[in-house]
Amino acid sequence: MEQGSETYRRATDRDLIRMCLRGDEQAWIALLERYGRLIYSLAWRAGLPPEDIADVFQSVCVVIVENLQKLKDETKFRSWVATITVRQCARVQRRQPPEWVSLEQARQELSEQPDASPLPLEEIERLEREQLVRQALEEIGEPCRHLLTRLFYEKELWSYAEIARELGVAVSSIGPMRARCLKRLLGALERLGF
Repeated sequence: MEQGSETYRRATDRDLIRMCLRGDEQAWIALLERYGRLIYSLAWRAGLPPEDIADVFQSVCVVIVENLQKLKDETKFRSWVATITVRQCARVQRRQPPEWVSLEQARQELSEQPDASPLPLEEIERLEREQLVRQALEEIGEPCRHLLTRLFYEKELWSYAEIARELGVAVSSIGPMRARCLKRLLGALERLGF
């Protein structure tokens, strides 16, 4: 997404869906970029190997392209994508032939694999909330996205001094900037229906 990518990144799901239905290729790219992590994380959580995860992603994209015009309520797009993904994961798991292994080998493999049971509703909802927060962070833009990511999303702890140095601002401005950015994030989340 070169020209106007910020416009697509800030567009609501409803707007992107409508642009997609009119044949806007950039809108399709933006929509799939927005929901790619959700699709991949659900497939990974289902315990699929990487090559099957890629297949699930592709098949989910095909289902979305073929059926988007049938979606009656654009506000349910996120849940619709999650449902399609879970169903595609189940389809992939059903087509895999059983593999005969020793009991000891099975115990070893099971201890190393993520739980392949269907995702509980709470887990799907958590992943959807994470997707909404990522989308809201995209919407609020820089420098707020950078600041909030450093403060709340990264594993390593960042001091106000380090963040101020990165942003080229005074350390004393980080606290008030954080408050303004959190307010913008809250507004973006509300617009997205969080």
